Amino acid sequence: MRMNNPVHYQKWILLFASLTYLITACFSTGYFHPDEHFQLLEFANFKMGNISGYELPWEYATEIRPTFQPWFAYLVMKSCTALKNKQSLHHNIHIKNVHCNTGNIIHP
Repeated sequence: MRMNNPVHYQKWILLFASLTYLITACFSTGYFHPDEHFQLLEFANFKMGNISGYELPWEYATEIRPTFQPWFAYLVMKSCTALKNKQSLHHNIHIKNVHCNTGNIIHP
């Protein structure tokens, strides 16, 4: 089978990347540094408009962190705000609850 079509290459790369991420998620045992969780919420709070750019860590300007988790946290926080639940403690509880349940699906 010849893969001359660029779209065909993209599909194989996407499949390989997806399998790599799935295997990594299944065999991951934890986190590298505790601030991963704190900074995730800091980036989401910045998107919510609760903190200024001066309070963000250097990782934000250099764009070295993944974006999925902060955007996910942002969506949970926006949903809580839309439901008139504006306390940040409740936002964090909802985010942690979703993360734990997602982990239970991956690691039953």
